[in-house]
Amino acid sequence: MRNFLIGIKNVLLWSYDRGSWQYDLLCLLIVAAVFLIPGRYFGDRDRGGSESLVNTRIEMSISEDDVAGEMKKGAASAHINPLESALLSIVEDRCQCSARLIGHYETSHEADGRLTYKVWYRKR
Repeated sequence: MRNFLIGIKNVLLWSYDRGSWQYDLLCLLIVAAVFLIPGRYFGDRDRGGSESLVNTRIEMSISEDDVAGEMKKGAASAHINPLESALLSIVEDRCQCSARLIGHYETSHEADGRLTYKVWYRKR
């Protein structure tokens, strides 16, 4: 039991000589932990501000007709282009929340030829 406690003390204090098998094993365990522990365990620590981990990206499909109707209303924002403003307005109406675009949206065509927009957004 005493040898076990001495071994734990040596690991915690990193008292093995460089180049010994114990030192190499400790380094290997650290490298393995860096690559094997999932990133979601550590969270989103590199981002500042008020965003929390609960706010995840959400995808929504929006039809071209909905976008055209929203653009006719003319509620465009001065900070983003009219299409993005219309998409953001539709997202906020559907989710009944304040949202912001994540930075991109994609256009795609349905089987019947209709144009739809896939929008990624984050709730505020």
